[in-house]
Amino acid sequence: MKSFSEASRTIIVQNCLINSNANLIENPKTGQITKVGNQTECCLIDFCKFNGYDCEKYRKQFTDVKSIAFSSDRKRMTTFFVVPSDYPFVRVLVKGAAEIVLERCSHIVGKNGEIKALSHEEKEVINRDVIIANAEKEYRNISIAYKDIILDDFEKVKNLNSDEDIDFLENNLIFVAICGIQDPLRPGIKEAI
Repeated sequence: MKSFSEASRTIIVQNCLINSNANLIENPKTGQITKVGNQTECCLIDFCKFNGYDCEKYRKQFTDVKSIAFSSDRKRMTTFFVVPSDYPFVRVLVKGAAEIVLERCSHIVGKNGEIKALSHEEKEVINRDVIIANAEKEYRNISIAYKDIILDDFEKVKNLNSDEDIDFLENNLIFVAICGIQDPLRPGIKEAI
């Protein structure tokens, strides 16, 4: 995580901790951790803990959060919340199947934290050199993306009354990272494919 800009680290941590239904619950008597929820999301929480984040303290900063649940059809989860500031805006966090989320991105965060356009050719390179390469190593790939929208634009879609409202939130995203989670295949799967 140290190689990412501070802004990118913020988006990664928000996606792992806020855009999640999983929890790590510590037994106060034994100190043993119980993972509750989706295994992938638990891994992402572990990743944040490993990188020094106090996950419960971090999560408590975000009280009015709304989500569009992950489903096997959508292959992504989206969470959004108002970021208070002199000019409040809505942050939309999206994580999910790497190729699905990447396809919805129109921009990418550069090495120094700058946001730049993401071309079709660059998407192909990311797909080939990261997503496919990781999949061949038996990694589950999770793309992390986001976008910030002004409150006036959000007001028009906040009730999520249509597929178009959801598409507005989940398109023209800014690609931040791919998390590769080691996911060994069960015996016999390679042979079956």
